[in-house]
Amino acid sequence: HLSCVLDGPDNYKHIVMTGGFTDDAGVVVIGVPPSEGIGQQSHETDWGWDRLLPTSPANFVYGATLTALPAMDSGSKNIHVGRAVRFGGFQSGGYSNESDEVWLLTIRDEEYDNGDLSTGASWEKIETNGATPTARAYHSATLVHERYLVVIGGMTESGSVIEENVLDTHTWTWLDISLACSGEPSGRHGQSVVWDDRRDRLVMFGGGSGFDLLRSGVDNNEVWELKMKGIELPAPLEIEKMWEWSKLHKDTISEEE
Repeated sequence: HLSCVLDGPDNYKHIVMTGGFTDDAGVVVIGVPPSEGIGQQSHETDWGWDRLLPTSPANFVYGATLTALPAMDSGSKNIHVGRAVRFGGFQSGGYSNESDEVWLLTIRDEEYDNGDLSTGASWEKIETNGATPTARAYHSATLVHERYLVVIGGMTESGSVIEENVLDTHTWTWLDISLACSGEPSGRHGQSVVWDDRRDRLVMFGGGSGFDLLRSGVDNNEVWELKMKGIELPAPLEIEKMWEWSKLHKDTISEEE
């Protein structure tokens, strides 16, 4: 399934879950309350569950990503709008019919004068600009600078890729980027990627090759960094302004075998 954490109203957090191998189009939202004082932990208070039926459902996929975006300014102190972006996924069984679609999930909370809270969900298919990237599933999608969705790797019907793409979520434009790719990682899916803003880099761990999850490829435990070098976006054709891959730890699984 897909999941992410969104900021909710009144310092709450929303754990959002949807999709997976199911015909259930619902969106489950778990409200995590803030701590109420020193020593008070959020797990010591009641968490609320809501199953929402989106007013405009999205199509079925599995192996997609769901990445939280900054909350949108609603113009009203009584209305809170959380958002998340979905990319890719397989649309058919047997790891086939991969997608390059972008969908926006909106969670809208409205608090009424009597204190009641109404929560709703909706999906919107985004028509993007720019060159559409390779359709894929089981990739990673990481938001940097609260704006740019960096998509790395993934699985296609014919195998795994390492193709990097950047989507500007303010303009919904796929950007023409260049990377310093000497010695870049091999194609992979199922890897984890986090943004280390303090060190100005993305860090990637693991992943596997192949065209399914049934051992057609080989797993690895490599650690790579994608250095941003102080550049918010990599610039085309300017070597000194490109992001750059660098391996931090080599794969030891193959050595053990």
